[in-house]
Amino acid sequence: MKIPSWFNQKRFTSIVRVASAVTLISAAAAMAFVAARPSSAAAPNYDINTLAGKVASLRGTAGLQIRFSAFLEQEAEEPEGIPAPGSITPIHVLSSPLDGTTIVAPDVLVNRDTAGAPQN
Repeated sequence: MKIPSWFNQKRFTSIVRVASAVTLISAAAAMAFVAARPSSAAAPNYDINTLAGKVASLRGTAGLQIRFSAFLEQEAEEPEGIPAPGSITPIHVLSSPLDGTTIVAPDVLVNRDTAGAPQN
């Protein structure tokens, strides 16, 4: 049996080399294209300083099979914009000489030991 002239070992090796090179170059180009192109579905940012942000972050994590308790999820749904009540200022404030920070005569300073520890 005679081997056809177009099928010799040199030519076959050359064709295999060219096909391998083309395959590797196209695979490298595809990987470079995927790596250089930013993802169209960017991950959302959550404010994890708030309870609502933490719950949203946990819910938005794909494949994570844990969750917060129902109480925490309910608390996260409530608005946090409840204003704090104003400070309480009494109408009548009693002034007392005991509120001062200075000692006036005839009172005396008892702790005169300067080398000792404070006894207050």
